[in-house]
Amino acid sequence: MYCTESTLIERYGASEIAAWQLDRGTPSPERLARAIADATAEIDDALRVRYRLPLAEVPASIERVACQISRYRLSVAAGKTTELIAAEYAQAVSWLRRVARGEVDPGIAAQAESATVPGRASFTGQPRRFSRNTLEGY
Repeated sequence: MYCTESTLIERYGASEIAAWQLDRGTPSPERLARAIADATAEIDDALRVRYRLPLAEVPASIERVACQISRYRLSVAAGKTTELIAAEYAQAVSWLRRVARGEVDPGIAAQAESATVPGRASFTGQPRRFSRNTLEGY
């Protein structure tokens, strides 16, 4: 998880988070957990292209994007989406796409980079049975 309930509360306030968790007037912690899990999955999909997961350390930029996506998902579930929340979500998704393409450095530590190393392919096998010399005269 790239964000928690406490990080959402720090960014957006306890009353706003509590209001988004309401399901027919009843607090629903599952709604919050689902929004955070969905945000994490969306971020993992973008990062998986270039980085080894799970990340050893979560950079502030990833935490910010996770909070924005979670906030959007919570507000949609509560039916309280505003233009500002939708714009922040669109900006977060755009940023993730740029990270996936390698246009933006999210500040992920070097040891978390993908194990794929550019290089040459190597093949091994049995020695050749047929060659120009062994087929001479046929």
